[in-house]
Amino acid sequence: MAVARPANIDIAAALAEAEELYRARNPKSLAQHQAACEAMPGGNTRSAIHVDPFPLTMVRGEGARLWDLDGHEYVDFLSEFTAGIFGHSHPAIRRAIEQALEGGLNFGAHNTTEARFAAAICARFPSIGLVRFTNSGTEANLMAVSAARAITGRPKILVFEGGYHGGVFYFRGHGSPLNAPFEYLVGRYNGAPTSWSASTHAGRTRSSTPARSTTTY
Repeated sequence: MAVARPANIDIAAALAEAEELYRARNPKSLAQHQAACEAMPGGNTRSAIHVDPFPLTMVRGEGARLWDLDGHEYVDFLSEFTAGIFGHSHPAIRRAIEQALEGGLNFGAHNTTEARFAAAICARFPSIGLVRFTNSGTEANLMAVSAARAITGRPKILVFEGGYHGGVFYFRGHGSPLNAPFEYLVGRYNGAPTSWSASTHAGRTRSSTPARSTTTY
């Protein structure tokens, strides 16, 4: 007598079964992703939060919880990669946003708020002397690396295998053809002797393709 075997007897079958259940559970998110792909590459403007076979589309957040387009409720453990430490729709933050809206946004000129915010950051962290605001981590790292290379005159950048520093500083696997066109020295995370050797003897060098901190050498 033949014995019935479970459908997900191996990893490939289990993954296929899980994806089928995921699609069936989230049809509205799937439709939203397909519509978004008509206007945006990959259906998004932030590759770091894309997941296969398609990402969930969130429509509401409150406190530590999120709700998606299909009506499912989730506990948010990501918290915007730790940037959202106050959760969603915190009353104090909502009040600050409403006050800012009343006064107007995007003047195309200097304002008083940015200087107050920068001063608060410097006061909180003694190691920070001056602050320049940017629109993203990618932009911040690109500006910092470009400034360091110009100021020091040293062109090489020490990075680490597996590191991700933004859309143009990606060093997982074989890196990315979209990486900024710098000359990189690739060290191993938690491998101080190897990294020190790479930084002092040029080690392995990659141009544009192959950690959060990037050090100029």
